[in-house]
Amino acid sequence: MIVFLDHLIQYIEVEIECTKFRKNERINPDYLNLNVYNGIPLNWTASKRALLELIYALYLTMSINHGKISIKELVGFFSHAFHIPLPGYHTALKKMTDRSPQKVQLESRAFFLDELVTAFNDKFELLDEN
Repeated sequence: MIVFLDHLIQYIEVEIECTKFRKNERINPDYLNLNVYNGIPLNWTASKRALLELIYALYLTMSINHGKISIKELVGFFSHAFHIPLPGYHTALKKMTDRSPQKVQLESRAFFLDELVTAFNDKFELLDEN
């Protein structure tokens, strides 16, 4: 029961953050329309854990707003931008930080980020060959 309430509280917090973003859009329609992609809505199609890994990496590297943004705000933004609910993100982030490379016999804790780097490097190696 306690776990359920914890997830419910986290879900409500994310929804409140998303509501703030929606409110800003109504007040200023150009709020998110600076370099607009006007095509089909963007949906995150990888796993929620992969998105959280990306969000946490951006947070840790202070890549957005010079680091003057909370992880909660980032999760709310990405949740809204990609139409994906991220309840319980604290639990998922805790599990990520608890990943031990030695336990799973991998070089890194960043499974999704490693996948991105590999795909990126493979593509450019292929382009170099041509």
